Amino acid sequence: MSVKKQVYQWHRRLSIIMAIPVLLWATSGLMHPFMTSVKPNIKQGALAPNVIDSAELKVPLGAVLQQLHLDAVQQVNVVRMHQQAYYQVEPGSHYVNARTGEELPDGAAEYAKALARGFLGDRNCNIVRVTKLTEFTDQYRDINRLLPVYKVDFDRADGISIYVDDAGSRMALATDRFRIGFQQFFTLMHTWEWLGFLGKGRLVVEAALAALAFITAVLGLYIFFFTKKPRANGNPRMKYRSLHRTTSIVTVLFTLMFSFSGAFHALTKLKPDNRRQYFVAPYFPAAALQLDMPRLLARLDRNTAINSLSLVRLHGDDYWRVNQTWFNNSADLEACCRKPGEVVPVNAKPKVTYIRMTDYQVLPDGEARYAKELARTFSGLPDRDILSVTPVTAFGGEYEFIDKRLPVMKVSYGGREPVRYYVETSTGVLAVAVADKDLVEGYSFALLHKHHFWDGLGKTVRDASTIIGALLNVVAVIVGLILYRYSLKKKY
Repeated sequence: MSVKKQVYQWHRRLSIIMAIPVLLWATSGLMHPFMTSVKPNIKQGALAPNVIDSAELKVPLGAVLQQLHLDAVQQVNVVRMHQQAYYQVEPGSHYVNARTGEELPDGAAEYAKALARGFLGDRNCNIVRVTKLTEFTDQYRDINRLLPVYKVDFDRADGISIYVDDAGSRMALATDRFRIGFQQFFTLMHTWEWLGFLGKGRLVVEAALAALAFITAVLGLYIFFFTKKPRANGNPRMKYRSLHRTTSIVTVLFTLMFSFSGAFHALTKLKPDNRRQYFVAPYFPAAALQLDMPRLLARLDRNTAINSLSLVRLHGDDYWRVNQTWFNNSADLEACCRKPGEVVPVNAKPKVTYIRMTDYQVLPDGEARYAKELARTFSGLPDRDILSVTPVTAFGGEYEFIDKRLPVMKVSYGGREPVRYYVETSTGVLAVAVADKDLVEGYSFALLHKHHFWDGLGKTVRDASTIIGALLNVVAVIVGLILYRYSLKKKY
């Protein structure tokens, strides 16, 4: 048997094996851009920064902790809810009114409701259920990263739910019936969650089939360039063979890109994502937490509004980490603080200051120092290998939307194996660690699978490219199946 005939036979056999998997991947991939474009109907996905008005803190923090019978705490913040300031204390998710000293029953759930209403942009919509999640679910998947969160279900025709991280005062996810339905469709058709009983074996199956699709496409290229184009001459079989040849050569580049990057991505996911194991959450003695607001304010730029506080331990000293909004002038600051919770965005910039609890001294370059401390704790690498420490305030490049947390600090290490640690200093959590060797797969998936090489022309062009690629694969498979049907008729 000639080499050409063997190649043709193997191409046909593999094509029959791969027809259904490719159809599943291509049809679900065809719809994915629509999922990212059509989002739940919410009026705002972010809230104006919280503003702490020191005049509202009538009850000292020390008295609050004594009232809660806490000898040590992990975190303290001041948040606004129902037009009032509350101390937010962990562990235990305590919410204590800063003016009256009364603890709000089920305060975390109440704050989650307030946040969710704010994100939804509808203060009057009824809430039907509030559920605390400490594990990921079929609807709130591990790609969302944040835990624990509260799921707030609203009484609306679209069945919208808002997931909020009350400790970080942020939205984790918004879903509605359409998004849930599409997600279920996508996990069945594209990521094959129905093979979950295989555990990590699901990824092996996906990678193997994607690799077979790649090989099938390569064999098809050989056939195209080293065999003659068939002449139809009124023969339906030859007609479809010619059509399959034409559609496949147009499609083959997309097939090679999708299958290679898909197989590579599946194999990479065999390595467990253990970033959630990397965090620092020290306990601070309650007796030492005496928040002297006038003294703290005296150490801050007078044109700043305090948005949040957190506790940080750095080089054996305890600090208040003060997150602020800085304004160019006092007029904007005044306008901001007349209505706590409302911030004038003009000329406003974020600023973080570290103030030592014992003597209220400002730590120079505290954010970068703490980022280095976190990176050293997570990596075990020495400071001498650090090349740079830079803030990251937007997703892009190797720090993608799937990493979820913003803002973060990027700590870049050199040495024998260069690596970047992205740390969230507000929570002491590792967002992600990216080594040079990880970039190959990351860029493979971003460029070959999601077509981010079109980013310069905008999301619409990128989505159109993936849709066209997926649609062409569907057409090529269907034409191929019709051709196979005619081949069977000829045989029998």
